Amino acid sequence: ELAARPTGLYCGSTFSNGQFRSGALRGLAAARDLCRTECSGSATAHMCTVSEAAISFQFGLLPADTAGWVTGEGALAGTPTGVVGNLTSCFGDGPWTRPDSVDGTTWNTSLGGMGVRAGVCSMVRPIFCCE
Repeated sequence: ELAARPTGLYCGSTFSNGQFRSGALRGLAAARDLCRTECSGSATAHMCTVSEAAISFQFGLLPADTAGWVTGEGALAGTPTGVVGNLTSCFGDGPWTRPDSVDGTTWNTSLGGMGVRAGVCSMVRPIFCCE
């Protein structure tokens, strides 16, 4: 199934601050578990990457007027140099494990599709899920 479409598309959202938890799971494993539930139990559901969010945005699949958590890094929209800086994944003892971290990667649709932005890790926002 993965070979048929190596890049996923948006299938739903679940909400969290930058410390993802699902039962005993934390971080990306928790995001994947939460996304499986959100995307009708899909075995391939996962947290969207920056590139999957960009493709999903182009097809009009992302929710309007929001900024959702995505994994990976990308050039910050609107910066003259496109420098990523410290845009990360709310890193504690692993990615997406620390809500008091400085920032995590989001895909922003609320500014006309401005793209990748830094998001404060303490804020609850959607985790964009893809499959």
